[in-house]
Amino acid sequence: MGFVKISDDLPSWAWYADNNTLLVYIRLLLGAAWRDTDYQNITLQRGQIATTLPKIAQENGITERQARTILDRLKSTGKVSVKTTSKFSVITLLDYDCAVENVSQVDCQMTDERQTARQSNVRPTLLYTELQNSREQNARASGFNEVKRSFNEICRSLPPLEKDLTITQVRLIETARVNLRGSSFEDFFKRVEKSDFLCGRTGGSFKATFEWILKPENMMKICSGQYDHNYKQAPQNPPEQKSWNDYTPEELAEQAKHFYD
Repeated sequence: MGFVKISDDLPSWAWYADNNTLLVYIRLLLGAAWRDTDYQNITLQRGQIATTLPKIAQENGITERQARTILDRLKSTGKVSVKTTSKFSVITLLDYDCAVENVSQVDCQMTDERQTARQSNVRPTLLYTELQNSREQNARASGFNEVKRSFNEICRSLPPLEKDLTITQVRLIETARVNLRGSSFEDFFKRVEKSDFLCGRTGGSFKATFEWILKPENMMKICSGQYDHNYKQAPQNPPEQKSWNDYTPEELAEQAKHFYD
């Protein structure tokens, strides 16, 4: 019987503060198969779990809609992949081997890398974890840098991203990926670049930034078309009303016709 290890960098995960998302992730981690297992005419591989949206909702005290949203979050942040069948979904915990250590399973499914490690008196599980972490971090960094590159190439009217991405920017990208709901960052950035208002071409002092356009409330307005093309911000103050002394005799006569309307 093995145990689950919780990494001390989990609090830096974008959805760590969302209790429902964290609970679903932990339950999936605990319920995943720790060795290849036959299940309803299929083989669940190590780190996989077969389940359904209603079951996830029931186990975690949430609605099916919330369960679907949470799975989207887990997929977008590289925690899981999902393959749907006619009866259930097979969810793969992508960092399962980094979180679970089971001596029996390690002995039965040792890879060449871990066998080499054992011969050199290095703990196989730790070596494998380091390799997995390195590969995942490189993959995640590559994805974030691709968004940065796309922004710099498309949104040429906005201030470019010249330095390495900050933690805040990375978290904005992770959240934005969910909010785009399948749309691409390229299409989103093209829409931003076409907006005269967002790019400061309307004569005002405002010009959007990378952080500004990825804030959820601003993304919603951009995707709804509020800033498309020649959008101009509404005046902050209503126009001043004329005093009676500013009206001509003809205008006063016209106002008098409607005085009792």
